[in-house]
Order: sequence, then C-alpha cells, then structure tokens
Amino acid sequence: MPPSTRRSVLGTAAGAVATGVLGATTATAAPELDDEVALEISTLGQVTLFRDPNVTSSSLRPRLTAADGLAGDRTVPFGGDADYRFRITRAGSDDELRFVPDDDSATHEISSISFETGYDPTESMDESVSVSVTAEGTGGLSYVDGRFVGDLDIFDREPFADYRVALLDGNGSALIESPPTRVATRYEWDLEQSDETLRIARDPGTPDDLSVEWSIYERGDRPSDELAETAVENAGDEFVIDLSQFDLDLENGRYDWDLEFYEADDDGSYLLSLHSDDGTLALPYGGDSAEEMPGPGFAGGVGAVGLTVGGLYAFRRRVSQ
Repeated sequence: MPPSTRRSVLGTAAGAVATGVLGATTATAAPELDDEVALEISTLGQVTLFRDPNVTSSSLRPRLTAADGLAGDRTVPFGGDADYRFRITRAGSDDELRFVPDDDSATHEISSISFETGYDPTESMDESVSVSVTAEGTGGLSYVDGRFVGDLDIFDREPFADYRVALLDGNGSALIESPPTRVATRYEWDLEQSDETLRIARDPGTPDDLSVEWSIYERGDRPSDELAETAVENAGDEFVIDLSQFDLDLENGRYDWDLEFYEADDDGSYLLSLHSDDGTLALPYGGDSAEEMPGPGFAGGVGAVGLTVGGLYAFRRRVSQ
C-alpha cells in the first residue's frame, strides 16, 4: 500500500483533549461505568470499493460487553447529551483518532458503534459525519452525528494492523479500553484471468504469516455452498490460482469467487475476504475468453460499492450540515 502523508487536525498536539479543539461541550458529565463493563472489537461486515485498484476494508466495531463474558451486552449513553468519546489507536505508533459527537446530535443508549475504515479520509472523514450505532429500544440501527479528530489517515498506513479502542470521558481519560485486535483496512487489489490461471494482486503490506484460501461458487451463491476450495500461497506480488486443478463439470458462464485471509493460529480467526458477488470468473477457461463472455452485472466503475453480508453502510456523510 503506497505511503500516505500524515494528516492531523490536531496539528502537533495529537494528544489534546478533543473538546478543546472543537469548543467547549455543553454535555452533562459522563456517568460512572459499572466495573463489570468491558470493550471488545468486532470486524463483522466489510465494504469493497470497485475501482482501479479495488479497495476492501473491514468495519471496526467496538462493542460493550460484560467483563465476565457470560452476560449480554452493556450500554452507555452516547451523543450530544452524554460526555463520552471514542478513541482509536494503532499499535506500535503514535496514531490516534477520536470520534466526538456534535452537541446537537441525538443521544442513544448504545451497545456498539461502527467505524468504516475504507473511505478516503481526505474526502469522507474531514467533515461532520454520521456513524451507525446499535441503540437500545430502537429495534435496529440509529445514527450519531459528530466529527473525527486526530490522524485522519490512521487506517491508510498498513492493510493489517492491531488497533485498540477506548471509551473516554469529557476530560480525555480512558474509562475502558479494548485489547489489541488485528483489523484489515484499505486492502488494495486487482484481478486478471488468463485462460486457466486467475491472478489477484497481493497488497505488499500483507503479512506472510496469514493463511489464504480461495473458493469458487455458483453465481449468486457466495458466501455459502462453495463448489471447490484450495489453499493459496501467501507470497510474492500476486496470489495465483490454477483453475485446472479442479475436476468440476460446470456449464459455460460466469461464477463467483472469494479469497479469504485467516490468522495462522489455533483459532484461525477470519480477517478479510476479497471477492466479487456478480460473476467475474469466466468458464470455460480454454474456450471463450473473459472479454467474450457475457459481462458481470455490476458496472465495476470508480466508486462502485459492494457490501458483504452483514456489511452495513455504517459510515455516511451528513445530508444537512
């Protein structure tokens, strides 16, 4: 992933209290948290921007839980009337990003909040935005308006990094903080099919210790009911899949695929999936070329967005400023 210029609206005072930058808050003091409340990071859901190159990112979703891990979700008030903020830090660096609710934003009792990591920080984060929250009593998602403060390009440094999220009070003190969690952000890739070989560009920031698997599906069946799967070597400039290794009696046409990344540990935790949901793999490979086959349904142009199952559009620009 190409290096990016460090941008910070805090300037040299990256650790300054967010309310000192945006103006004094009129929110009430943050209530004390129960000692049994903990914070963990989930990466459920991801977004792919189909362009040149494609960019795939996971959602970073802090979730309030019971410290003993046995009870259900916990909640805190979050919004304009509650003096809380969230802070995201990247392990091994001084990078820090805070989300500060607007004073006039709606306040909800939330159990989780979703930060989308895949959008260009210069276009989508340096302004008033809405982030989705799981709010008690609403029956679904709600939104909190606010601003990101700090290193706006924190997700643009490396495609796999460990992040921590803390819940802060109005003075900038951390009340609870998550353990470090590896999150996939802004993974850049493209795709080329030549006869019996599929080549997927490998982001140079990909750790060598990840396990990588490729699967093929009937068009529209992804992410379940794969027709075949294989382990892929995680090395070099590209992932290479030899399509002739599969003994499949498939009709001519287009098929779906995905390339999944897992931690190479006993748990094998899922990290990321590169994919297309609308038939970018052309079969037969020895006959009609990809250019001669009927085209995939999506336009695939700059700015096209693909959402995975569970990958809700959790980050959006405010319609009215």
